[in-house]
Amino acid sequence: MRFTKVERDWGTYTILFKTKWLVLKALRFNSSSRLSHQKHKLRSELWFCWRNPCGLIHVGGSIKPFPRFTFRLIKRDTWHHFVNFGGKGCLIFELQYGSIVTETDIIREDY
Repeated sequence: MRFTKVERDWGTYTILFKTKWLVLKALRFNSSSRLSHQKHKLRSELWFCWRNPCGLIHVGGSIKPFPRFTFRLIKRDTWHHFVNFGGKGCLIFELQYGSIVTETDIIREDY
């Protein structure tokens, strides 16, 4: 199987598995990076922090630390973003699922 790796300002993501209703990604965040404030119209996400404590995750107005080996559920149509404030990069596995899983369902907001 060939993996698709995409570069972003905050780091990279690699698509590990993909179907019409499900995508598994590895998100590698650089130190002191952040993900945009966003929500998705068609999908929910389950995030798992694998390597290093992964900063703070903001989901639906709630701000929580994201320690290693923990999960966070991000329901469809819920505003969320992520901040890696540490001096190390972190690795998060993201499972996207919904009626259709596509990057075009993202709504972004300045935060």
